[in-house]
Amino acid sequence: MADLDATKPDSPPTPSFDQLIERNPKRWPNCYFDDDYVVLALGHDAFHFRIYRSILVKHSEVFRSMLESSNSESKPAKGASENNPITLPDDDPEYFAGVLSIYYGPVLVPRPQDPSFAYTIGVLRLASKYKFALAIDWATDLLREDWSPKSDSWLETIANPSQRDFEQAVALINACRETGIHEFLGCAFYLLCTDETCGDTSIYEPLQKTDVVLLMQGSRKLCRMYAEQALRSSNAKVSMAAKSLTSPFSWGSFPNHTAQAASREWTKFTCDPNTALIVTSTMGLGSPCAAAPAPSMTGPHFPPPPAADTYTLRVQENLSHTRIWKSI
Repeated sequence: MADLDATKPDSPPTPSFDQLIERNPKRWPNCYFDDDYVVLALGHDAFHFRIYRSILVKHSEVFRSMLESSNSESKPAKGASENNPITLPDDDPEYFAGVLSIYYGPVLVPRPQDPSFAYTIGVLRLASKYKFALAIDWATDLLREDWSPKSDSWLETIANPSQRDFEQAVALINACRETGIHEFLGCAFYLLCTDETCGDTSIYEPLQKTDVVLLMQGSRKLCRMYAEQALRSSNAKVSMAAKSLTSPFSWGSFPNHTAQAASREWTKFTCDPNTALIVTSTMGLGSPCAAAPAPSMTGPHFPPPPAADTYTLRVQENLSHTRIWKSI
């Protein structure tokens, strides 16, 4: 038996940890960055960003295409050094840092703990421009907290809107049009429809002309619905009061509408989900938070647009009556 054991080949020795590293290093998925960097220059002041190439290539098809097209043997690649950065003068460096924070994490690239509306919209615009999907999701999730029919914040805003709320609604509409993310159009347009005074016409100047016409359509529908409801309510109360009269001159029980009572009725009416649904459906938005295409100004809700010169004059004339916009 001893002779047989002696003829068996020796089993290979177990490699040491250092030998494993040298012979066949194993790389944990998504945590091994064998990468170079890309230098970007953002904003009019050309703030430099030095970013992992893999983040840009993996998470942004726009940057992927940009970097692939810049590879050339005849000249240095764009973004290869601080002396030859990829220049993005129209992009805000603060908001681009917000986009990168989603991928690097807030420890390496800090972002505000309580992001403002302007910051969130800025991140959304840049994330959409370069198609950073995770950053788009981050921004839209934040917006849903304040611009969704299910949001307590949005219902409180409808009940007591401020000029700042109207300004944000206009900015949100423009951002939705720019990014193609339409789910917030219903909430934003409906809030503007509840603006009773349209006191500051400068708020509405950033809107596209087609969106001003769409807003006017929704505002008229809302006011018409409220007037019809008030008329029905008034007729019913007059009828009830007439039945309770003991003599032709005993009007003590006749309803006395004060400005405060009217304001409460308006708030109750505009906060009704059914009111919002009818108004936004009239505008072609479906529901206060439905996805909707940009208005084409044609189809069953819109007649074919007239010539450009008469079209502008007609819009201006209509808006002058509603005080939404003094001039276009």
